[in-house]
Order: sequence, then C-alpha cells, then structure tokens
Amino acid sequence: MESIDFTGDAATAPRTKYFNFADPGPLPEELADVPGFVNDLADMTMSCSHSPNRTLAFAGDEDRQMVSQAFSERGNALYNYQVDGQETVGCTAYVGDDSEFFLILNFPPGAYREMVRNANNNGVMLLAMLIGLFLMAGAYYFVRSLAQKKRLLEESRNSNDIHFAMSRLFENFVLVNAKTRTYHYIEGMPDVGHIPNDGPYSVFAEDLLDRFPGEAERKEAQELISFDHLVQEMNRGANIVSYNLHAPICEEEWFTYNFIVVSRDKEDKVLEFLVARQDITKLQEKEEENRRILEQARDEAEKGNRAKTAFLSSMSHDIRTPMNAIIGYTNIALDRIEDTELVRNSLNKISSSGQYLLSLINDVLDMSKIESGKLQLHEDDCDLRQVFERIADMTRSQASKKRLDVSFDVSGISHPAVKVDELRLEQVLINITGNAVKYTENGGSIVITAAEDPDWEENGKRRYRFSVKDTGIGISPDYLPHIFESFSRETNSTINKIQGTGLGMSITSKLVNLMGGTIAVESELNVGSVFTVTLELLTRDESETDVRNDAETPETGHDLTGRRVLLVEDNDINAEIANLVLSGFGVTTERAENGRVGLELVREKGEGYYDAVLMDIQMPVMNGYEATREIRKLPGDYIRRLPIIAMSANAYEEDIRAALDSGMNGHIAKPFDPEMLARELHQKICRQ
Repeated sequence: MESIDFTGDAATAPRTKYFNFADPGPLPEELADVPGFVNDLADMTMSCSHSPNRTLAFAGDEDRQMVSQAFSERGNALYNYQVDGQETVGCTAYVGDDSEFFLILNFPPGAYREMVRNANNNGVMLLAMLIGLFLMAGAYYFVRSLAQKKRLLEESRNSNDIHFAMSRLFENFVLVNAKTRTYHYIEGMPDVGHIPNDGPYSVFAEDLLDRFPGEAERKEAQELISFDHLVQEMNRGANIVSYNLHAPICEEEWFTYNFIVVSRDKEDKVLEFLVARQDITKLQEKEEENRRILEQARDEAEKGNRAKTAFLSSMSHDIRTPMNAIIGYTNIALDRIEDTELVRNSLNKISSSGQYLLSLINDVLDMSKIESGKLQLHEDDCDLRQVFERIADMTRSQASKKRLDVSFDVSGISHPAVKVDELRLEQVLINITGNAVKYTENGGSIVITAAEDPDWEENGKRRYRFSVKDTGIGISPDYLPHIFESFSRETNSTINKIQGTGLGMSITSKLVNLMGGTIAVESELNVGSVFTVTLELLTRDESETDVRNDAETPETGHDLTGRRVLLVEDNDINAEIANLVLSGFGVTTERAENGRVGLELVREKGEGYYDAVLMDIQMPVMNGYEATREIRKLPGDYIRRLPIIAMSANAYEEDIRAALDSGMNGHIAKPFDPEMLARELHQKICRQ
C-alpha cells in the first residue's frame, strides 16, 4: 500500500514524497523524492526504488483520468489497473487537510467482487428491511388512525348523547363571561327571541325577572340571580349554584336555575359560568302528590291505630266477659256440686260463653289471615239448596230463643249445582243471618232468599243473589258507610248491650270480594236492614252433584259401640276429654303420647285391631303429618283402608289440606263438637 504526501500541484510540487509501507524492509532515513510520481502513475509506467522491476498499467483512459482528477482535486477514485500484468483494483482516497496525505489501496479482483456482492446483498437486505419497516409503520399508523377514528366517533357519539341528555334535562344554556359581564345563548328557547342572543348580563337578568309576575317571587329571584351575588358565591369555591324558583310563565310552573362554573383563572376566580334552566313543574307536582299521599297514608294509619286501639279495648272487654262467666260459673258449680240443677245451669252458661269466646278467636284469626293475603279459596262442587237448608236450620235454632219468624225461599234458583268454596260461602251467609238474629228484637222476622238471574250467563257462569232481610234495629246513616270497616262497631245503647268484635261484617265483605262478588246493604234506623250478596258462579251438572251429596250424607244413629280407636295426643287434658266423650258413644280408646308411639302401636297390634286413628298434629318426637305418612307406608290392605282423622287446633283451610295430603281421611277442629266427632267417626268407619 502506497502512502503519498502530496503538497501543491501534483505535477509540479518538488516536495512530494512517497513511501511504500508494503515493503518489509527498514525505513529509509529520508523518503524518496518523487517529483515525477504522479506523471509516472498517470502514464502507468512507474518504477519504485524498492521494486524496480514492478510495472503498472491502467485498464483504460477513463481510469487514468479518474486517478489524475483525484490527485489534482484532492478527491477519491476507484479504478482498475494491472500490476506486473495481474488485474488489480485500486482505490485512491484523500486523507484530509490536516495530513495532506492520500491513501492508495490495492484489492485483488476476487476480494473486490466479494465486497461488491456483499454490498449488493446488504443493500437488498437493507431495502427489504426498509420496505418491511415502512409496511409495519404503515400498518401501525393505519391501525392507529382506525383507533383514533373509532375513538373520535365514540367521543362524538358520547358528546351527542350528552348533548341530547342535557337538552332533554335543561331547556336552554347561557354562557356568561365574568370579566366582561356579558352573556351568550348557546341554545335559544322559543320564547327568547325578544332579547339578543348576546349582550350584557343585566339584559339577560332583567328578561329573566320579567318571567316572575309576582312581586315576592321577583324580589327573591332578583337577589339570588344578581351577577355580584353569583360571582361571590362561585369565588368562595362553589362550582354549582342552584335555585328553585316559582316562575309561572304560562300556568303554575317551577324551574331550577343552575349556575355552573366553566373556567377559573390562576387565582381560582371564576372566568366563565353556564346558566342552565330546568323545568321541574312536573317533579314539583309529583312531590306534592307524594306529600298528599303520605299525609293520607299517615291519616289512614292514625285512623287505623285509633281503630285498633278501640278494638283492643273492646276486645279486652269482650274476652274478659265470657272468661268471667266461664271462671265464675265453674267456681259456682264446684261450690254447689250437690245442686244438680244449678250445676247444669252453670255448665250451660259456661258452654255458651266458651262458644262465644271461640267465635271471637276465629274472627280475629280470620281477619289476620285475610289481611296478610294468606287466605285461599278452594272451589268444589256444591248444591246451593243444601247450603241454604243448613243455614236456615241454624238460623231457626238461634231465632227460636227470641221468638223470631224465619222464612227461607230458594224457589228462584234453577241451577243449584255450582262450583264454589262451600265453607266460605256458608261463613258469609251465617255472618249475615247471625247479625240479623242478633240485632232483631223479640217477635221480629227474618227472610232469607236465594235467586238466580235468568237473563245472565257468561262463560258457563250464572249470577246468583242471596239476601237477608230483617226487621231489626237498623243502621244509622252516619255509620252505614263504615259498616264493612275493620274493628268498627256502631255505638248506641242497644248495640252496646250485644256482644261483638266489629269484625264480622268486615270479614264477610273481604270474603265476598275474594270470591269475585259484591255485597250491598240498605238500612233504615228502627225499621230494618237488607244485606244482598251477588256472586257469579260456575254451574255444574246437577245430577253429578246430587249423587255426590247423597253419598256424603251421614247415616243416623252414630252407633260406635265396641269400636276401638287409637288416640294420638300429647296433651293429657285433651286426651282425657276425648276419652270421656268417646266412651259416652261406646268407644274403647287407647292413647299414644306422640306420633312415633302411635306408629309403633299400629305396627305391633296388627291388622283389624284399630277401627280408626284420631291424630293430633303438633306433637313432640314425631308430628301427626309424619306419623300418618309412615303408617301409610306399612304393608297390607288394612293399612290402606284404616281411617285416620286429624283432631287438631290447626283449623285453617291449608291445615285441612295438609292433613288430607299427608294421607288422612278427615279433619276435626279443636275444640270439637262431640256430635260432630261421633258423626265423623261413624261415617269413616262404616265406609271401610
């Protein structure tokens, strides 16, 4: 490799020296003087002092000119030439102004071509990389632009939604500049055309005040919406200042004016704020309506509380009265046990007081169940004529003591076979007829009528009217509208002497409503009353109902002599009462103190030993439902036919249903009627 110190013109500079660094020999003390080096190189005939036999030759004039130009202009050149006849690639490069040197490099052609090929490959790779980077950058910016577009669309949609919601919530927007004390309508109202959309805040405030026709409202608004007052509130740190103002623009209207801070300066002083008006008339009306409803509910609650207080007072009296009779006559009977007639009379009064106390408890429980919504109707086939016959019999029995004339007429019924909750229908009619007997004085009359509307039929239903007319004391006009309210009784000297809870008519009305019917009353004080119940009932095939009723008609005679009954009862007193009553009908009883003992006795005694089982419900160890289900699981046809009758204080309709669902054949409510118990036992035993 040759290093050339080139100073001045290449052709004339005598100070040009060269040194062959490729020579492995020692460095000469002084570089060879080569004033003709460039010319020799340009002529491609050059002899080096260290290599006198080497000859150089350019491949062509173009290469020669490139070398000459590089030396003369202190530039760079790449050229082909031959050294001793061998092809060589040369490179001349000017080192720089600081050194005034040129570098002359020689490359074998193979190495040079490899360098070119590598450079080409690197160029292709670089180009591919650049294209890849460009595609990646393009894809990135494309995805980014899509994301930005989606975000902008979402922001635009959100902005539109917010704008829509705000426009629905507020009627107009006014931007106020706190520095210039000017306003600008962002969204105008239909009724703001008489003032400019831009102007001094005082113009806007004056227009706003004109909307308050009342002097008091205007004065209040003037103080609240004054510019200085608002700015003072906002500079204290409030971002929203709101006022509800009564501004009857058209009719009775209320508005909320919201003053909302938009921007503040570095000292946290307000620069701009927004005024947004919202119509709250409907909200105000709703609040007023809610207030009226709450006041009405409060009044009703207070009225109900007063009624319940009065009821509890009356109930305390009504409960203590029969209890006083029961305890009093019991003590009298015990003290005068040898006086048979006195004891009999005492026991009759004890029984009467107990029956009244039971009806009192039943009324309270029925009302509680109705008001809690737990009372359910259970419709079944029923013959209205038989229902009214039973009611007439009970009414005549009660009325005979007061010498009342009771008549009964069902000739107006053409379709007596209906589907109805027979128990509740009887309860309704018994309550009405019972009141008629109770409030009709001696020697009066009661007419019970059942009739069918011949001109009305719809979807298999027919309309029936049941009326009870009496010649009793009647109802005063003041109390008549309250006759069906809970815990209410009319107060007068006659009624006060008659026992009652004030629940009977309320229960009756609610039961009629549950059955989809209506109840009405007409009354005249000291003349009498007429109660009318109207029901729309589904009619049935009369022949089917008659057959069923005939089959359920109990036989007379209740002969239970020699029958053995298992009494499953945990209470000793109840067990003793049942044993004494049943022994009076010739029944032999065996007792089990809980359901599990009863189950074991039925299993141990075997087929045919017991004729029936009387099962209490609430018992320790195993209750009546569980015991019945386990008994029914025992093998044999005898177990399947064995009558199991519930005898329990659980006397609601769902209790009866639960007893039947567990496998029992019937239900007797405590306290039980001895005749009813004997009839039920006789009926179930004889059907085996």
